[in-house]
Amino acid sequence: MPVSIETIKSPEQQDYDDLLKVYQDAPNWMLKERTPEELLAELLDEKNYILKAARFNDRLLGALSLRIQKPGLRVEHLVVRKVTRRRGVASRLLESVISVEERPLKFKVVQNTTTDLLLDKMGWVKKDKQDDGRYLWVVE
Repeated sequence: MPVSIETIKSPEQQDYDDLLKVYQDAPNWMLKERTPEELLAELLDEKNYILKAARFNDRLLGALSLRIQKPGLRVEHLVVRKVTRRRGVASRLLESVISVEERPLKFKVVQNTTTDLLLDKMGWVKKDKQDDGRYLWVVE
Protein backbone atom coordinates (compact mmCIF):
# COMPACT_ATOMS: atom_id res chain seq x y z
CA MET A 1 0.00 0.00 0.00
CA PRO A 2 1.51 3.35 -1.00
CA VAL A 3 1.99 6.32 1.29
CA SER A 4 -0.83 8.83 0.87
CA ILE A 5 -0.52 12.52 1.67
CA GLU A 6 -3.35 14.51 3.20
CA THR A 7 -4.02 17.90 4.69
CA ILE A 8 -4.79 17.79 8.41
CA LYS A 9 -7.13 20.42 9.87
CA SER A 10 -9.02 18.82 12.76
CA PRO A 11 -7.45 15.44 13.47
CA GLU A 12 -9.33 12.53 15.03
CA GLN A 13 -7.79 11.28 18.29
CA GLN A 14 -5.73 8.52 16.60
CA ASP A 15 -4.32 10.98 14.05
CA TYR A 16 -3.53 13.47 16.82
CA ASP A 17 -1.69 10.74 18.76
CA ASP A 18 0.23 9.77 15.61
CA LEU A 19 1.20 13.40 14.92
CA LEU A 20 2.36 13.74 18.50
CA LYS A 21 4.61 10.69 18.02
CA VAL A 22 5.96 12.26 14.83
CA TYR A 23 6.85 15.52 16.55
CA GLN A 24 8.31 13.70 19.57
CA ASP A 25 11.00 12.61 17.10
CA ALA A 26 11.68 16.22 16.03
CA PRO A 27 15.16 17.61 16.67
CA ASN A 28 15.52 20.04 19.57
CA TRP A 29 16.36 22.99 17.29
CA MET A 30 12.97 22.58 15.62
CA LEU A 31 11.04 22.57 18.88
CA LYS A 32 12.68 25.84 20.04
CA GLU A 33 12.09 25.08 23.73
CA ARG A 34 8.50 24.01 23.08
CA THR A 35 7.12 20.59 23.85
CA PRO A 36 5.88 18.46 20.94
CA GLU A 37 2.34 19.10 22.23
CA GLU A 38 2.86 22.86 22.08
CA LEU A 39 4.31 22.71 18.56
CA LEU A 40 1.44 20.56 17.32
CA ALA A 41 -1.13 22.86 18.93
CA GLU A 42 0.50 25.83 17.21
CA LEU A 43 0.46 24.11 13.82
CA LEU A 44 -3.20 23.15 14.17
CA ASP A 45 -4.36 26.52 15.50
CA GLU A 46 -2.31 28.96 13.42
CA LYS A 47 -4.10 30.28 10.34
CA ASN A 48 -0.80 30.84 8.49
CA TYR A 49 0.07 27.11 8.44
CA ILE A 50 -1.08 24.21 6.30
CA LEU A 51 -0.29 20.85 7.93
CA LYS A 52 0.37 17.90 5.62
CA ALA A 53 0.83 14.32 6.82
CA ALA A 54 1.93 11.01 5.31
CA ARG A 55 -0.35 8.02 5.97
CA PHE A 56 0.52 4.35 5.60
CA ASN A 57 -1.77 1.53 6.79
CA ASP A 58 -4.08 4.00 8.56
CA ARG A 59 -1.24 5.54 10.61
CA LEU A 60 0.53 8.89 10.20
CA LEU A 61 4.29 8.43 9.79
CA GLY A 62 5.49 11.92 8.98
CA ALA A 63 4.38 15.50 8.60
CA LEU A 64 5.39 18.93 7.42
CA SER A 65 3.93 22.36 7.72
CA LEU A 66 3.67 25.01 5.06
CA ARG A 67 3.84 28.61 6.24
CA ILE A 68 1.84 30.87 3.99
CA GLN A 69 3.99 33.83 2.94
CA LYS A 70 3.77 36.26 0.11
CA PRO A 71 4.48 35.40 -2.64
CA GLY A 72 4.69 31.68 -1.81
CA LEU A 73 5.04 29.01 0.83
CA ARG A 74 7.83 28.05 3.19
CA VAL A 75 8.24 24.39 4.14
CA GLU A 76 8.76 23.97 7.89
CA HIS A 77 8.64 21.26 10.53
CA LEU A 78 9.38 18.30 8.23
CA VAL A 79 9.68 15.25 10.48
CA VAL A 80 9.38 11.51 9.87
CA ARG A 81 9.12 9.06 12.75
CA LYS A 82 12.50 7.51 13.52
CA VAL A 83 11.16 3.98 13.03
CA THR A 84 10.14 4.76 9.43
CA ARG A 85 13.00 6.96 8.23
CA ARG A 86 14.92 6.21 5.03
CA ARG A 87 11.88 4.74 3.31
CA GLY A 88 10.92 7.69 1.14
CA VAL A 89 8.31 9.29 3.41
CA ALA A 90 10.00 12.73 3.44
CA SER A 91 10.43 12.59 -0.35
CA ARG A 92 6.78 11.71 -0.78
CA LEU A 93 5.68 14.62 1.44
CA LEU A 94 7.84 17.10 -0.48
CA GLU A 95 6.84 15.69 -3.88
CA SER A 96 3.16 16.07 -3.02
CA VAL A 97 3.65 19.73 -2.18
CA ILE A 98 5.70 20.44 -5.31
CA SER A 99 3.18 18.68 -7.55
CA VAL A 100 0.15 20.72 -6.44
CA GLU A 101 1.60 24.10 -5.52
CA GLU A 102 2.07 26.76 -8.15
CA ARG A 103 3.42 29.24 -5.62
CA PRO A 104 7.18 29.47 -5.02
CA LEU A 105 8.46 27.12 -2.32
CA LYS A 106 11.28 27.81 0.16
CA PHE A 107 12.80 25.60 2.84
CA LYS A 108 15.31 26.69 5.50
CA VAL A 109 17.23 23.80 7.05
CA VAL A 110 20.26 23.17 9.21
CA GLN A 111 23.29 21.90 7.27
CA ASN A 112 22.81 18.13 7.13
CA THR A 113 24.22 15.68 4.61
CA THR A 114 21.07 13.55 4.48
CA THR A 115 18.81 16.55 3.93
CA ASP A 116 21.21 18.07 1.38
CA LEU A 117 21.22 14.84 -0.65
CA LEU A 118 17.43 14.54 -0.51
CA LEU A 119 16.71 18.12 -1.57
CA ASP A 120 19.40 18.14 -4.26
CA LYS A 121 18.07 14.87 -5.72
CA MET A 122 14.55 16.35 -5.80
CA GLY A 123 15.67 19.43 -7.73
CA TRP A 124 15.71 22.00 -4.92
CA VAL A 125 18.45 24.63 -5.29
CA LYS A 126 20.62 25.54 -2.30
CA LYS A 127 20.99 29.28 -1.81
CA ASP A 128 22.76 31.37 0.80
CA LYS A 129 23.38 30.65 4.46
CA GLN A 130 20.86 32.64 6.51
CA ASP A 131 21.50 34.78 9.58
CA ASP A 132 20.18 31.99 11.84
CA GLY A 133 22.77 29.53 10.48
CA ARG A 134 20.33 27.56 8.35
CA TYR A 135 20.52 27.28 4.57
CA LEU A 136 17.78 28.39 2.23
CA TRP A 137 16.64 25.90 -0.43
CA VAL A 138 14.17 26.85 -3.16
CA VAL A 139 12.25 25.16 -5.96
CA GLU A 140 12.89 27.17 -9.11
